[in-house]
Amino acid sequence: MRVDLASLPGRFARYLLSGGVVVAVDYAVFFFLDRGIGAGLALSQGCARLAGAVSGFFLQRNFVFAAGRQSPGGVARQGFAYGALTVFNIALSAWCADFLGNSLGLHPDIAVKLTTDALLAGETFFLLHLVFRRRVPE
Repeated sequence: MRVDLASLPGRFARYLLSGGVVVAVDYAVFFFLDRGIGAGLALSQGCARLAGAVSGFFLQRNFVFAAGRQSPGGVARQGFAYGALTVFNIALSAWCADFLGNSLGLHPDIAVKLTTDALLAGETFFLLHLVFRRRVPE
């Protein structure tokens, strides 16, 4: 896969902007579950990540990476790859929250959330290049 390095700053800026919307959804779900109904860190973080992922797919596909028009098979491939990345990130996110909060004793819960999200933001940006890459006709 070849990444156009000149386009990375603009793409990253769009990633951060769309990320603001995704974060708003994510944090609303997290606080509702964790503080509102006491669901616990790992479950709250996992559900929050899932809610953010659904909104993120559409924003990142169309706004950040401008995947453009594709055949239904291309969109399905991207959806499957995005889903696989989301499942991976939900598990990684829940594990990080549990590890930081319960094993390392990081508190308050918002510090756990912010640290977990910062770690995953960088990892996800680079993996999304694989998900939304344009296929060159052979």
